[in-house]
Amino acid sequence: MAKQITQSQLEELKRFNNHLSYYSSSEYKEFMAGNVIQVLYDIDFLSVFHRKLMVEFGIYGFHRDQYDFNMISSIVSNAVCHYNKQLN
Repeated sequence: MAKQITQSQLEELKRFNNHLSYYSSSEYKEFMAGNVIQVLYDIDFLSVFHRKLMVEFGIYGFHRDQYDFNMISSIVSNAVCHYNKQLN
């Protein structure tokens, strides 16, 4: 059973999602994606969002020069929407 997300975890996900969208450095986006993975792991490491993000992060590892982070941003946005509904 998944743990209930806290408001602080949701705010953290929102902040990381904004950083993924606005900053252009691949290294910084990689760092932010790593932070999102950790937050999603803390919430529920068996969640669909965590698993999809791990797969995308693996794809990023193989295609660093061509990867644009759109899918990772999309997964994080979907997670934010889902958990926002869960809290409200």
